[in-house]
Amino acid sequence: MEEKELKSHLFIRGIILTGFAMLLFKLITTGNIQNFIAPRMLPFMYFAMAVFLILGIMQMWRSGSDKQEKHDCGCGAGHEISKNPFRSGAVYLIFIFPVLTGFMFPEVILDSSAAEKRGFKSGVAASQGDSGSAGDTSLAEAYLEDPEGYMEELDERTKAPGEESKKAREEMLEENPDGIILEDEEIEKAYSKKEAELKKMDVIPFTDEDFIQITNLMDEKPEQYKGKKVKIKGFVYREPGFAESQLAIARFGISCCVADAAVYGMIGEYGEAAKFKKDDWVEAEGTLTHQSFNGKELPVILVTKLKKIDQPETPYVYENY
Repeated sequence: MEEKELKSHLFIRGIILTGFAMLLFKLITTGNIQNFIAPRMLPFMYFAMAVFLILGIMQMWRSGSDKQEKHDCGCGAGHEISKNPFRSGAVYLIFIFPVLTGFMFPEVILDSSAAEKRGFKSGVAASQGDSGSAGDTSLAEAYLEDPEGYMEELDERTKAPGEESKKAREEMLEENPDGIILEDEEIEKAYSKKEAELKKMDVIPFTDEDFIQITNLMDEKPEQYKGKKVKIKGFVYREPGFAESQLAIARFGISCCVADAAVYGMIGEYGEAAKFKKDDWVEAEGTLTHQSFNGKELPVILVTKLKKIDQPETPYVYENY
């Protein structure tokens, strides 16, 4: 291959790599990166941006260098770039397309249509990482269809780990008998601390930082919070079978990235709930109680005040342990 042709390919590759770096820079500086990943993943994005930028500059520098390039690495395999311009162009378009769309189109926020596919997660199911029942049946629908079978399946998931997991844990303990701290223990401590804080509160605000923890705790022990006043923000969502006076005030919670987003929230009872449409962002105030749904006690907000609000700048909530 001619040296000029190789350098043109190096330049294109440099532009693509730099484009990815600039796209990450744009998402980070605008704050929109949090529509795709949890804040704790940001260090990896900084690292990726730096790597893309360095590699892109290196490729463009090589394309303009007068130094004769050596293309034989001595491995015995051919690394020639295809002489077919259409084939090369198609390969480059695979990488150019996401960069262009990232700059040209706005970020899409998950809404109730995504929630319908993923199901409204209870705190117990969410803490166990359940992704829903088979097919298009949501968690709530699966529970309503067969409460006993659903709870038995959930119990099986929460039992002690199998022999392989036990063996792996024993090996970890042998390697570090004094210094190991299990992640589950860290999470349990965080929840215990938050539970103690909530007990002292007369009014419990569902903050962005504690939204997932609070919903999980209330779902686990709904009777413990009966009579507590709460204040919560979220989008309106309804499961099939909800009464006209019922609605869910929900947020999408992200553990790692938007691919693992799950719906967290509280069921509200309000006489004028039908006035609010799906995906309307609302702020609710009310008093907690609990009701039995097919044999399971769930927390319910007796809403006294419900008003429509603008979508917050950061619509998602994240796990903070």
